[in-house]
Amino acid sequence: MKRVFLSFLVFFLVINVFPETTFAANFSDVPESHLHFEAIRFLNERAVISGYSEGNFQPENDVNRAELLKMVMASSHKEELQNPSQTNAAGSTFTDLESNAWYMPFLEIALKNGIVSGYEDKTFRPAQTVNFAEALKIILLGFGIKGEELLAETDAFSDLSPDDWFFSFASYSWQKRLIEPQDDGLLHPERQMTRGEIAEIVYRLIFIRENHLDSFDISLNWPTLTRDSQYFSLKYPQDWKVYTTEKGSVLWKKMPEQPSPERLYRNAARITIFLDDNEEKLSSAEYFDAVRSNALNFPKVQIKDFIWNNVYPALRIEYETQNEHVNDWYLFLPNGKALIFYGTLSLGPALSFLEEKLIAVEHTFTYIENNQEKKENNQKVLEDARKNIFVDGAGEKTLALFPDKELIETDAIGIGTGPVDYYYSAIHDVTLKYERSFDVILGIKEGKITSF
Repeated sequence: MKRVFLSFLVFFLVINVFPETTFAANFSDVPESHLHFEAIRFLNERAVISGYSEGNFQPENDVNRAELLKMVMASSHKEELQNPSQTNAAGSTFTDLESNAWYMPFLEIALKNGIVSGYEDKTFRPAQTVNFAEALKIILLGFGIKGEELLAETDAFSDLSPDDWFFSFASYSWQKRLIEPQDDGLLHPERQMTRGEIAEIVYRLIFIRENHLDSFDISLNWPTLTRDSQYFSLKYPQDWKVYTTEKGSVLWKKMPEQPSPERLYRNAARITIFLDDNEEKLSSAEYFDAVRSNALNFPKVQIKDFIWNNVYPALRIEYETQNEHVNDWYLFLPNGKALIFYGTLSLGPALSFLEEKLIAVEHTFTYIENNQEKKENNQKVLEDARKNIFVDGAGEKTLALFPDKELIETDAIGIGTGPVDYYYSAIHDVTLKYERSFDVILGIKEGKITSF
Protein backbone atom coordinates (compact mmCIF):
# COMPACT_ATOMS: atom_id res chain seq x y z
CA MET A 1 0.00 0.00 0.00
CA LYS A 2 2.84 2.38 0.84
CA ARG A 3 4.47 1.76 -2.59
CA VAL A 4 1.19 2.49 -4.41
CA PHE A 5 0.71 5.71 -2.46
CA LEU A 6 4.28 6.82 -3.13
CA SER A 7 3.93 6.17 -6.87
CA PHE A 8 0.75 8.24 -6.93
CA LEU A 9 2.49 11.01 -4.99
CA VAL A 10 5.38 11.15 -7.45
CA PHE A 11 3.00 11.25 -10.42
CA PHE A 12 1.18 14.14 -8.77
CA LEU A 13 4.42 15.99 -8.18
CA VAL A 14 5.55 15.58 -11.78
CA ILE A 15 2.35 17.31 -12.82
CA ASN A 16 2.85 20.16 -10.35
CA VAL A 17 6.00 22.21 -9.89
CA PHE A 18 4.97 23.72 -6.60
CA PRO A 19 2.15 23.18 -4.15
CA GLU A 20 -1.20 24.59 -5.35
CA THR A 21 0.01 25.10 -8.92
CA THR A 22 -1.92 24.68 -12.13
CA PHE A 23 -1.42 23.97 -15.82
CA ALA A 24 -2.44 26.61 -18.33
CA ALA A 25 -2.28 26.80 -22.10
CA ASN A 26 -1.41 30.48 -21.70
CA PHE A 27 -0.08 32.28 -18.65
CA SER A 28 -1.33 35.80 -17.99
CA ASP A 29 2.22 37.08 -17.53
CA VAL A 30 3.76 35.25 -20.52
CA PRO A 31 2.40 36.86 -23.71
CA GLU A 32 3.52 35.60 -27.11
CA SER A 33 5.93 38.52 -27.29
CA HIS A 34 7.77 37.33 -24.18
CA LEU A 35 11.40 36.37 -24.71
CA HIS A 36 10.81 32.86 -23.33
CA PHE A 37 7.24 32.28 -24.51
CA GLU A 38 7.97 29.28 -26.74
CA ALA A 39 10.19 27.60 -24.13
CA ILE A 40 7.57 28.00 -21.41
CA ARG A 41 4.77 26.80 -23.70
CA PHE A 42 6.83 23.79 -24.82
CA LEU A 43 7.70 22.66 -21.29
CA ASN A 44 4.23 23.36 -19.95
CA GLU A 45 2.66 21.12 -22.60
CA ARG A 46 5.04 18.34 -21.53
CA ALA A 47 4.19 18.65 -17.85
CA VAL A 48 7.73 19.75 -17.01
CA ILE A 49 6.68 23.11 -15.63
CA SER A 50 3.42 24.70 -14.56
CA GLY A 51 2.11 27.97 -13.24
CA TYR A 52 0.59 29.24 -10.04
CA SER A 53 -3.06 28.98 -9.07
CA GLU A 54 -3.54 32.62 -10.08
CA GLY A 55 -2.91 31.60 -13.70
CA ASN A 56 0.53 33.16 -14.02
CA PHE A 57 4.05 31.75 -14.32
CA GLN A 58 6.20 34.53 -12.86
CA PRO A 59 9.03 34.05 -15.39
CA GLU A 60 11.15 36.81 -13.86
CA ASN A 61 11.30 35.19 -10.41
CA ASP A 62 14.61 33.70 -9.31
CA VAL A 63 14.83 29.90 -9.20
CA ASN A 64 15.88 28.02 -6.07
CA ARG A 65 17.70 24.69 -5.94
CA ALA A 66 14.56 22.62 -5.37
CA GLU A 67 12.67 24.24 -8.25
CA LEU A 68 15.61 23.77 -10.61
CA LEU A 69 15.85 20.08 -9.74
CA LYS A 70 12.18 19.61 -10.53
CA MET A 71 12.53 21.21 -13.98
CA VAL A 72 15.56 19.10 -14.83
CA MET A 73 14.45 15.77 -13.37
CA ALA A 74 10.90 16.00 -14.76
CA SER A 75 12.30 16.44 -18.27
CA SER A 76 15.31 14.08 -18.15
CA HIS A 77 14.39 11.28 -15.71
CA LYS A 78 10.69 10.63 -16.27
CA GLU A 79 11.01 6.84 -16.11
CA GLU A 80 12.78 6.93 -12.77
CA LEU A 81 10.11 9.24 -11.38
CA GLN A 82 7.47 6.70 -12.27
CA ASN A 83 9.41 4.03 -10.39
CA PRO A 84 10.64 5.91 -7.33
CA SER A 85 13.36 4.72 -4.99
CA GLN A 86 12.58 4.22 -1.32
CA THR A 87 16.14 4.43 -0.06
CA ASN A 88 15.65 7.82 1.60
CA ALA A 89 19.25 8.61 0.64
CA ALA A 90 18.58 12.34 0.61
CA GLY A 91 17.10 12.30 4.10
CA SER A 92 20.12 10.50 5.51
CA THR A 93 22.59 12.68 3.59
CA PHE A 94 21.27 16.15 4.32
CA THR A 95 20.21 17.61 7.64
CA ASP A 96 17.94 20.44 6.47
CA LEU A 97 15.19 18.52 4.62
CA GLU A 98 11.59 17.77 5.50
CA SER A 99 10.76 14.12 4.84
CA ASN A 100 7.49 14.94 3.08
CA ALA A 101 8.76 17.93 1.08
CA TRP A 102 7.38 18.09 -2.49
CA TYR A 103 10.88 18.06 -4.01
CA MET A 104 12.13 14.88 -2.27
CA PRO A 105 11.50 12.46 -5.21
CA PHE A 106 13.49 14.73 -7.54
CA LEU A 107 16.30 15.12 -5.04
CA GLU A 108 16.49 11.35 -4.48
CA ILE A 109 17.00 10.72 -8.20
CA ALA A 110 19.48 13.58 -8.58
CA LEU A 111 21.51 12.30 -5.63
CA LYS A 112 21.44 8.74 -6.94
CA ASN A 113 22.78 9.85 -10.34
CA GLY A 114 25.48 12.12 -8.93
CA ILE A 115 23.86 15.25 -10.27
CA VAL A 116 23.89 17.24 -7.04
CA SER A 117 25.81 17.30 -3.79
CA GLY A 118 25.37 19.23 -0.61
CA TYR A 119 27.48 21.68 1.29
CA GLU A 120 30.22 20.88 3.80
CA ASP A 121 27.82 21.36 6.70
CA LYS A 122 25.67 18.48 5.30
CA THR A 123 22.88 20.78 4.15
CA PHE A 124 21.23 20.92 0.73
CA ARG A 125 19.59 24.34 1.12
CA PRO A 126 16.60 23.72 -1.20
CA ALA A 127 15.29 27.28 -0.89
CA GLN A 128 18.60 28.88 -1.88
CA THR A 129 18.50 30.53 -5.30
CA VAL A 130 20.89 29.29 -7.97
CA ASN A 131 23.28 31.33 -10.04
CA PHE A 132 24.12 30.90 -13.71
CA ALA A 133 27.14 28.63 -13.20
CA GLU A 134 25.37 26.32 -10.74
CA ALA A 135 22.32 26.04 -12.97
CA LEU A 136 24.34 25.02 -16.04
CA LYS A 137 26.09 22.27 -14.12
CA ILE A 138 22.86 20.77 -12.76
CA ILE A 139 21.08 20.99 -16.12
CA LEU A 140 23.86 19.37 -18.14
CA LEU A 141 24.60 16.65 -15.61
CA GLY A 142 20.87 16.03 -15.31
CA PHE A 143 20.75 15.28 -19.04
CA GLY A 144 23.79 13.01 -18.80
CA ILE A 145 26.22 15.40 -20.47
CA LYS A 146 29.66 14.79 -19.01
CA GLY A 147 33.14 13.54 -19.80
CA GLU A 148 34.32 14.04 -23.37
CA GLU A 149 31.16 15.90 -24.34
CA LEU A 150 32.28 18.73 -22.06
CA LEU A 151 35.68 19.20 -23.69
CA ALA A 152 34.49 22.06 -25.92
CA GLU A 153 36.34 25.32 -25.33
CA THR A 154 35.57 28.91 -26.15
CA ASP A 155 37.21 32.29 -25.81
CA ALA A 156 34.04 34.19 -26.66
CA PHE A 157 33.54 35.65 -23.18
CA SER A 158 36.05 37.86 -21.43
CA ASP A 159 34.57 36.96 -18.02
CA LEU A 160 35.09 33.22 -18.59
CA SER A 161 38.45 31.56 -17.85
CA PRO A 162 39.61 27.94 -18.38
CA ASP A 163 40.48 27.94 -14.69
CA ASP A 164 36.84 28.44 -13.67
CA TRP A 165 35.24 25.28 -12.27
CA PHE A 166 32.21 25.79 -14.52
CA PHE A 167 34.23 26.56 -17.69
CA SER A 168 33.42 23.28 -19.47
CA PHE A 169 29.69 23.60 -18.73
CA ALA A 170 29.57 27.18 -20.04
CA SER A 171 31.67 26.32 -23.09
CA TYR A 172 29.47 23.39 -24.05
CA SER A 173 26.32 25.45 -23.53
CA TRP A 174 27.61 28.22 -25.75
CA GLN A 175 28.75 25.84 -28.51
CA LYS A 176 25.24 24.37 -28.56
CA ARG A 177 23.66 27.86 -28.29
CA LEU A 178 21.76 26.83 -25.17
CA ILE A 179 22.76 30.18 -23.69
CA GLU A 180 23.31 33.72 -24.91
CA PRO A 181 25.32 36.53 -23.33
CA GLN A 182 23.87 39.51 -21.54
CA ASP A 183 23.56 42.83 -23.37
CA ASP A 184 27.15 43.76 -22.51
CA GLY A 185 28.51 40.60 -24.18
CA LEU A 186 29.42 38.92 -20.88
CA LEU A 187 28.04 35.80 -19.19
CA HIS A 188 27.98 37.07 -15.61
CA PRO A 189 28.14 33.54 -14.10
CA GLU A 190 27.37 34.88 -10.63
CA ARG A 191 23.97 36.29 -11.55
CA GLN A 192 20.80 34.65 -10.27
CA MET A 193 18.75 32.67 -12.78
CA THR A 194 15.05 33.25 -13.39
CA ARG A 195 12.31 30.73 -14.11
CA GLY A 196 12.10 31.94 -17.69
CA GLU A 197 15.84 31.62 -18.30
CA ILE A 198 15.98 28.09 -16.89
CA ALA A 199 12.99 27.10 -19.04
CA GLU A 200 14.80 28.45 -22.12
CA ILE A 201 17.96 26.40 -21.51
CA VAL A 202 16.07 23.17 -20.80
CA TYR A 203 13.82 23.70 -23.82
CA ARG A 204 16.76 24.31 -26.18
CA LEU A 205 18.57 21.24 -24.91
CA ILE A 206 15.52 19.02 -25.40
CA PHE A 207 14.86 20.53 -28.83
CA ILE A 208 18.31 19.90 -30.30
CA ARG A 209 18.35 16.36 -28.91
CA GLU A 210 14.95 15.41 -30.26
CA ASN A 211 15.71 16.92 -33.66
CA HIS A 212 19.30 15.58 -33.81
CA LEU A 213 20.82 19.03 -34.28
CA ASP A 214 24.37 20.18 -33.66
CA SER A 215 23.16 23.39 -32.04
CA PHE A 216 20.06 25.48 -31.50
CA ASP A 217 18.98 27.92 -34.20
CA ILE A 218 18.80 31.23 -32.35
CA SER A 219 16.34 32.64 -34.92
CA LEU A 220 13.88 29.74 -34.60
CA ASN A 221 11.29 31.54 -32.48
CA TRP A 222 11.94 35.11 -33.52
CA PRO A 223 8.94 37.22 -34.65
CA THR A 224 8.49 37.91 -38.36
CA LEU A 225 8.51 41.23 -40.20
CA THR A 226 6.80 41.22 -43.62
CA ARG A 227 6.99 44.17 -46.03
CA ASP A 228 5.11 43.48 -49.26
CA SER A 229 6.10 46.87 -50.66
CA GLN A 230 9.77 45.97 -50.24
CA TYR A 231 9.45 42.34 -51.37
CA PHE A 232 10.73 40.69 -48.22
CA SER A 233 9.85 38.80 -45.10
CA LEU A 234 12.37 38.07 -42.34
CA LYS A 235 12.75 37.37 -38.65
CA TYR A 236 14.33 39.56 -36.00
CA PRO A 237 15.34 39.09 -32.31
CA GLN A 238 12.50 39.42 -29.79
CA ASP A 239 14.34 42.08 -27.81
CA TRP A 240 14.98 44.32 -30.84
CA LYS A 241 12.78 47.28 -31.75
CA VAL A 242 11.20 47.64 -35.21
CA TYR A 243 10.37 50.88 -37.02
CA THR A 244 8.85 50.96 -40.49
CA THR A 245 8.24 53.75 -43.00
CA GLU A 246 7.13 53.78 -46.63
CA LYS A 247 10.76 53.77 -47.72
CA GLY A 248 12.31 51.28 -45.34
CA SER A 249 12.57 49.47 -42.03
CA VAL A 250 14.87 49.78 -39.04
CA LEU A 251 15.70 46.90 -36.68
CA TRP A 252 17.32 48.20 -33.53
CA LYS A 253 19.02 46.56 -30.57
CA LYS A 254 18.35 49.29 -28.02
CA MET A 255 20.29 49.96 -24.85
CA PRO A 256 18.24 51.18 -21.84
CA GLU A 257 19.51 54.77 -21.91
CA GLN A 258 19.43 55.11 -25.71
CA PRO A 259 16.56 57.37 -26.92
CA SER A 260 16.95 56.89 -30.68
CA PRO A 261 18.59 54.53 -33.20
CA GLU A 262 20.14 57.51 -34.99
CA ARG A 263 23.19 57.25 -32.73
CA LEU A 264 24.45 53.93 -31.41
CA TYR A 265 25.43 53.54 -27.79
CA ARG A 266 27.90 50.93 -26.59
CA ASN A 267 26.71 47.34 -27.26
CA ALA A 268 23.82 48.51 -29.45
CA ALA A 269 23.12 47.57 -33.08
CA ARG A 270 21.01 48.76 -35.99
CA ILE A 271 19.97 47.26 -39.33
CA THR A 272 18.44 49.66 -41.84
CA ILE A 273 16.65 47.90 -44.71
CA PHE A 274 15.51 49.70 -47.85
CA LEU A 275 14.77 49.02 -51.50
CA ASP A 276 16.68 50.50 -54.42
CA ASP A 277 14.46 50.49 -57.53
CA ASN A 278 17.54 50.35 -59.78
CA GLU A 279 16.00 52.88 -62.16
CA GLU A 280 18.97 52.57 -64.52
CA LYS A 281 18.06 48.89 -65.03
CA LEU A 282 21.60 47.71 -64.32
CA SER A 283 22.39 44.02 -64.27
CA SER A 284 23.47 42.53 -60.95
CA ALA A 285 27.12 42.59 -62.09
CA GLU A 286 26.88 46.25 -63.18
CA TYR A 287 25.07 47.21 -59.99
CA PHE A 288 27.64 45.54 -57.73
CA ASP A 289 30.53 47.07 -59.69
CA ALA A 290 29.13 50.51 -58.94
CA VAL A 291 28.74 49.71 -55.23
CA ARG A 292 32.20 48.18 -55.08
CA SER A 293 33.90 51.21 -56.64
CA ASN A 294 32.46 53.46 -53.90
CA ALA A 295 33.27 51.02 -51.10
CA LEU A 296 36.98 50.97 -51.96
CA ASN A 297 37.30 54.36 -50.27
CA PHE A 298 36.48 52.89 -46.85
CA PRO A 299 39.37 51.96 -44.48
CA LYS A 300 40.38 48.28 -44.35
CA VAL A 301 37.30 47.33 -46.33
CA GLN A 302 36.48 43.68 -47.03
CA ILE A 303 34.29 42.95 -50.06
CA LYS A 304 32.76 39.59 -50.92
CA ASP A 305 30.62 38.55 -53.89
CA PHE A 306 28.50 35.43 -53.47
CA ILE A 307 25.22 33.78 -54.42
CA TRP A 308 22.93 33.72 -51.41
CA ASN A 309 20.85 30.57 -50.97
CA ASN A 310 22.01 29.49 -54.45
CA VAL A 311 19.52 31.97 -55.93
CA TYR A 312 20.23 35.65 -55.27
CA PRO A 313 23.38 37.48 -56.37
CA ALA A 314 24.73 39.22 -53.27
CA LEU A 315 27.51 41.50 -52.12
CA ARG A 316 28.82 42.01 -48.58
CA ILE A 317 30.94 44.96 -47.48
CA GLU A 318 32.61 45.20 -44.07
CA TYR A 319 34.78 47.86 -42.49
CA GLU A 320 35.30 49.64 -39.16
CA THR A 321 35.25 53.25 -38.11
CA GLN A 322 36.57 54.52 -34.79
CA ASN A 323 33.46 53.46 -32.88
CA GLU A 324 31.45 51.18 -35.16
CA HIS A 325 31.65 48.02 -37.22
CA VAL A 326 29.80 48.23 -40.54
CA ASN A 327 28.41 45.09 -42.15
CA ASP A 328 26.38 45.92 -45.27
CA TRP A 329 24.59 43.41 -47.47
CA TYR A 330 23.26 43.99 -50.99
CA LEU A 331 20.79 41.48 -52.39
CA PHE A 332 19.74 41.55 -56.08
CA LEU A 333 16.09 40.50 -56.37
CA PRO A 334 14.37 38.63 -59.23
CA ASN A 335 12.45 41.79 -60.14
CA GLY A 336 15.67 43.66 -60.92
CA LYS A 337 15.58 45.76 -57.75
CA ALA A 338 18.16 45.65 -54.95
CA LEU A 339 17.38 45.12 -51.26
CA ILE A 340 20.00 46.75 -49.07
CA PHE A 341 20.82 45.95 -45.45
CA TYR A 342 22.94 48.59 -43.72
CA GLY A 343 24.23 46.90 -40.58
CA THR A 344 25.89 49.10 -37.97
CA LEU A 345 27.25 47.54 -34.77
CA SER A 346 28.84 49.23 -31.80
CA LEU A 347 32.39 48.18 -31.01
CA GLY A 348 32.80 46.42 -27.67
CA PRO A 349 32.51 43.02 -25.94
CA ALA A 350 29.10 42.35 -27.54
CA LEU A 351 30.27 42.90 -31.13
CA SER A 352 30.67 39.27 -32.19
CA PHE A 353 27.30 38.32 -30.69
CA LEU A 354 25.54 41.25 -32.35
CA GLU A 355 27.10 40.32 -35.67
CA GLU A 356 25.92 36.74 -35.29
CA LYS A 357 22.37 38.02 -34.84
CA LEU A 358 22.70 40.39 -37.78
CA ILE A 359 23.73 37.53 -40.06
CA ALA A 360 20.97 35.35 -38.62
CA VAL A 361 18.45 38.07 -39.51
CA GLU A 362 19.72 38.16 -43.09
CA HIS A 363 19.56 34.38 -43.41
CA THR A 364 15.86 34.38 -42.58
CA PHE A 365 15.15 36.58 -45.62
CA THR A 366 12.39 35.38 -47.93
CA TYR A 367 11.55 37.09 -51.21
CA ILE A 368 7.86 37.84 -51.67
CA GLU A 369 6.15 39.26 -54.70
CA ASN A 370 4.11 42.41 -54.32
CA ASN A 371 0.66 41.12 -55.22
CA GLN A 372 -0.80 44.53 -55.94
CA GLU A 373 2.08 45.46 -58.20
CA LYS A 374 1.91 42.07 -59.87
CA LYS A 375 -1.81 42.56 -60.53
CA GLU A 376 -1.23 46.02 -62.00
CA ASN A 377 1.57 44.71 -64.24
CA ASN A 378 -0.62 41.86 -65.47
CA GLN A 379 -3.42 44.27 -66.32
CA LYS A 380 -1.02 46.47 -68.27
CA VAL A 381 0.32 43.47 -70.22
CA LEU A 382 -3.21 42.51 -71.26
CA GLU A 383 -4.07 46.08 -72.21
CA ASP A 384 -0.95 46.34 -74.40
CA ALA A 385 -1.62 42.95 -75.97
CA ARG A 386 -5.24 43.76 -76.85
CA LYS A 387 -4.12 46.97 -78.59
CA ASN A 388 -2.21 44.78 -81.06
CA ILE A 389 -5.15 42.58 -82.11
CA PHE A 390 -5.40 42.62 -85.96
CA VAL A 391 -2.21 44.69 -86.22
CA ASP A 392 -0.07 43.04 -88.92
CA GLY A 393 3.55 42.47 -87.93
CA ALA A 394 2.89 42.85 -84.18
CA GLY A 395 2.20 39.19 -83.40
CA GLU A 396 5.62 37.99 -82.19
CA LYS A 397 6.11 41.22 -80.27
CA THR A 398 2.80 40.61 -78.49
CA LEU A 399 3.55 36.95 -77.75
CA ALA A 400 6.82 38.07 -76.14
CA LEU A 401 4.74 39.81 -73.43
CA PHE A 402 3.79 36.33 -72.16
CA PRO A 403 7.05 34.51 -71.30
CA ASP A 404 5.16 31.55 -69.79
CA LYS A 405 3.09 30.91 -72.96
CA GLU A 406 2.66 27.33 -74.16
CA LEU A 407 1.46 26.14 -77.56
CA ILE A 408 -1.74 24.16 -77.00
CA GLU A 409 -2.94 23.67 -80.60
CA THR A 410 -2.13 24.48 -84.22
CA ASP A 411 -4.63 24.81 -87.06
CA ALA A 412 -2.32 23.96 -89.96
CA ILE A 413 -4.70 25.12 -92.72
CA GLY A 414 -6.53 28.28 -91.80
CA ILE A 415 -9.52 29.57 -93.78
CA GLY A 416 -8.12 32.28 -96.05
CA THR A 417 -4.96 32.47 -93.91
CA GLY A 418 -1.84 30.52 -93.13
CA PRO A 419 -1.32 28.26 -90.04
CA VAL A 420 -2.90 29.49 -86.83
CA ASP A 421 -1.37 28.79 -83.38
CA TYR A 422 -3.11 28.93 -80.01
CA TYR A 423 -0.94 29.95 -77.07
CA TYR A 424 -2.02 29.76 -73.43
CA SER A 425 -0.60 31.90 -70.59
CA ALA A 426 -1.27 30.44 -67.13
CA ILE A 427 -0.09 33.60 -65.39
CA HIS A 428 -2.73 35.72 -67.15
CA ASP A 429 -5.16 32.84 -67.75
CA VAL A 430 -5.73 33.81 -71.40
CA THR A 431 -5.34 32.17 -74.80
CA LEU A 432 -3.89 34.08 -77.78
CA LYS A 433 -4.86 33.18 -81.35
CA TYR A 434 -1.85 33.87 -83.62
CA GLU A 435 -1.68 33.78 -87.42
CA ARG A 436 1.84 33.21 -88.71
CA SER A 437 1.82 34.48 -92.29
CA PHE A 438 0.85 38.04 -91.38
CA ASP A 439 2.44 37.85 -87.88
CA VAL A 440 -0.80 38.97 -86.32
CA ILE A 441 -2.84 38.30 -83.17
CA LEU A 442 -6.37 37.42 -84.24
CA GLY A 443 -7.88 37.37 -80.76
CA ILE A 444 -7.39 37.00 -76.99
CA LYS A 445 -9.83 35.09 -74.77
CA GLU A 446 -9.91 34.23 -71.09
CA GLY A 447 -9.17 30.65 -70.10
CA LYS A 448 -7.51 27.76 -71.88
CA ILE A 449 -9.60 27.57 -75.06
CA THR A 450 -9.28 27.12 -78.85
CA SER A 451 -12.81 28.03 -79.96
CA PHE A 452 -12.73 31.68 -81.03
